[in-house]
Amino acid sequence: MIFFLEIVIYTYIAGCVFFNFFFSLAGKLSRRKQPAITDASHYKRIAILVPAYKEDSIILSAAESYKRLNYPADKYDMVVIADSLQPETITALQSAGVRVMPVSFDVSTKARSLNAAFSQLDDSYDWH
Repeated sequence: MIFFLEIVIYTYIAGCVFFNFFFSLAGKLSRRKQPAITDASHYKRIAILVPAYKEDSIILSAAESYKRLNYPADKYDMVVIADSLQPETITALQSAGVRVMPVSFDVSTKARSLNAAFSQLDDSYDWH
């Protein structure tokens, strides 16, 4: 009886392993298609808001990664909400073509930074 129970359990576990192996292998065999950028008029004009609080060490690399998006470059602006960033970092961001909004609060939070950025943005973006 114990032997029969062990066979059932091992068969079930082997089936689960085979199931996962099969679909992971099938996922590797199919190629993902890169969506091509079609007519730029179909894309909405957006602003990418990045709140940065004392993130001088990584904000430059984050800004560069956002510049490599698969989206028409003239249809989006990257806006860094600079809360307590060094002046050198702000200058480097501006020279990289990133819009910088310096803010300062007694108690800094992401929500306050984002609300301050929303109040400073103009109506050139598609909000709906």
